[in-house]
Amino acid sequence: MNEHILPLINKVTPGSLQLVAADELLRRDAIDGARFLLGKVLVMETPDGKKRRCRIVETEAYHGHEDPSSHAHGGITSRNAPMFAQGGHIYVYLIYGVHHMLNLVTDREGLPSAVLVRAAAPLDQLDADSKDSRKIFNGPGKLCRALGIDRQLSSRRLNDGPLQLFSDGYQSRNVATGSRIGINAGLELPWRFCDTDFRSYLSRPPG
Repeated sequence: MNEHILPLINKVTPGSLQLVAADELLRRDAIDGARFLLGKVLVMETPDGKKRRCRIVETEAYHGHEDPSSHAHGGITSRNAPMFAQGGHIYVYLIYGVHHMLNLVTDREGLPSAVLVRAAAPLDQLDADSKDSRKIFNGPGKLCRALGIDRQLSSRRLNDGPLQLFSDGYQSRNVATGSRIGINAGLELPWRFCDTDFRSYLSRPPG
């Protein structure tokens, strides 16, 4: 067991989780949404009815038409259409033909904004007991693979299907910002947000 996250696992019980309304993302742009999502709990229900939980510890904001690294920078396409939906929808895309990427759409309909969920910390006892617990969700592709997220979720409304967002009252108090990862433009924009209390669970620790 990793002692750092043991208290955070023990405090997360079904009764301590409160569903976060999808409209909370409608009220926020991607930058505010990326901060807001830190510390929230993702719950994914598997086809056999089991639920897997993790705490979001790293996010990236992709903000509007003018963000040079956003999929929406060149306008709407069949691939990026979910980004133009009302905040609270899900956008999942595939990179390198292998890795799925989970994004939660923010802001009003027609304004393409979304938050990439880059990393999370395990909250289920079985995951936390694993000797590789730090590596289960420490990257957007790993996170989707572990939770069983693929493009079938894209365009669906958050909380209306197997993927739900909860809060247990935890708030990220030590947040670092920096350049987003794996981009070629907009490197000067500090739109990656990391909960440094979970430094060893991040996809790439800042600094």
